[in-house]
Amino acid sequence: EKVSKRAAEKVSNLLCLLCGDASVGEQLRPHLFGLLALSGASYPASGVHVSKAASEVICAYSEHCLSNSLVWYLHDKKMIVHMVDDIKELCGMTAVSSSTASVCLYGKEAEEAGLWNI
Repeated sequence: EKVSKRAAEKVSNLLCLLCGDASVGEQLRPHLFGLLALSGASYPASGVHVSKAASEVICAYSEHCLSNSLVWYLHDKKMIVHMVDDIKELCGMTAVSSSTASVCLYGKEAEEAGLWNI
């Protein structure tokens, strides 16, 4: 088993456990943009586990940590707009550079690998 897969799983498990406490939501505020970006980014086949781990944390965070102030924060920072743009790119709805497209999964291949399935 790959070291990066084990590491992503351990970090995901820890963050999911921490997200069981609503007070953690505010503490993770500065890291939300990066966390949300991880779930919608394109990865090579060998990195799909990173997206899946991030998606698990986002689900736990959404279930236990969201507050009115955090929802407004997401809105003010346009984080959902950025996520939608990432998903459009991942689905092949927007152009991507040929150098990136040759390395990372997009469109049907991304869907088959489980990317963007939260």
